Amino acid sequence: MSFEYLRTPTMLASLLVLAGLLMLIGVFSGRVARGKPVAFVAGGAYLVFGVYLLYTGLFTAPIKLIQIESATYGRPQASVPTLSQLPIATLDCTAYARSICDAHANCTLRFANGVCGRDPDQGSWKIAEVVYRCGNEPPTHVFALESRPTIVVCK
Repeated sequence: MSFEYLRTPTMLASLLVLAGLLMLIGVFSGRVARGKPVAFVAGGAYLVFGVYLLYTGLFTAPIKLIQIESATYGRPQASVPTLSQLPIATLDCTAYARSICDAHANCTLRFANGVCGRDPDQGSWKIAEVVYRCGNEPPTHVFALESRPTIVVCK
């Protein structure tokens, strides 16, 4: 049996509330011997502590979600002087990236010919560039070669 769900802070606080309620129900229904204040105090403590953690959010970390600012795919301007005369051949893939990644904590994009339209530059390797934010943090840039996964993660 896996207890992976216990690692979720909200779930653990919810379990504290449930344990407290069950202990109090046991006390008042007579299943726990009357005159045993330990079960009553423990049940009340679990209940109050669990509700406090859920209400204040102290036990849960805020989740930062991805906001795609831009995504391009193609051949950017060459840094080699003799090739810098060639025009930039890129496609705007922002809509594609937003449809997969916006409002998620992480995602994987795979840019290839045809994903965002036509082949921007036949016969050459292309690069994908994604610019995104995690909440209010400064923009992050990730790059990937054609057909390779582009991993976008908010930590």
